[in-house]
Amino acid sequence: MNKRNTIILILMLALSSSLLFAQFSGGSGTEADPYRISTRDDYKALLDLIHSDSFEFYGKYFIQTNNISFPPYESNYFSFIHAVTFCGNFNAQNYSFIQHHAYGIFNKIDGGKISNSIVISNVEVISSNVNNNTVIENCIKINYSVPRLDFPGVSNIVRGVHGSNVQIKNCMNISAMNFINGEYYGGIVGYMSPNNTNIIENCINYSSIIGKLVRNIGGIVGNNPSVGQIRNCVNVGVVINNYNDDLIGGIASPD
Repeated sequence: MNKRNTIILILMLALSSSLLFAQFSGGSGTEADPYRISTRDDYKALLDLIHSDSFEFYGKYFIQTNNISFPPYESNYFSFIHAVTFCGNFNAQNYSFIQHHAYGIFNKIDGGKISNSIVISNVEVISSNVNNNTVIENCIKINYSVPRLDFPGVSNIVRGVHGSNVQIKNCMNISAMNFINGEYYGGIVGYMSPNNTNIIENCINYSSIIGKLVRNIGGIVGNNPSVGQIRNCVNVGVVINNYNDDLIGGIASPD
């Protein structure tokens, strides 16, 4: 390919990329000019790009600029969301996100960051799974009713922490939970992999966590990560396990 054709190809790719992301409410994806997510359509477009076109948005920045609410009848739209991995930076700027599906704002976050989010939902979570070098901070989870859940590894902020260098900081749960069957339930994190670089810090759970026929319930984390670090966290909610009182903890469940 000669130089002229190479330049044309680069310009075409740049143009297609700018047109592709023009479906957001503005921004160029830089830290100084983040993509703006203002509506349900913006958010659905973001998920579609990640799922259908394999964009993971490494190093890209997003801000939420309005409260976003999905009615229950749109919950089927998210049936594919389990395949979505987000690797960018998403600052919700303390706007709320009302959802009716069980996978969070992004089901999986790998090397990304979610901050300043208020999620109002009858199901969990901010994210189902977070992996290496991910940060979740200044997030709040609120339920509008008390869910009865029967699948494992559940929490109100993050279901599972995997890999290393994961930080969950300054998060708050004020969502009561009732669980039936399974294991590893926590107010902030369901299951935290044992790695001393993973940190849960300055988090608080205000709500009751009640389990029936379940194993491992903790006010902050549903297992005892042993080498993982839990710092300056507080649980003021009631923790009850009708299966075995030896498998509950105000902060972390003993394994």
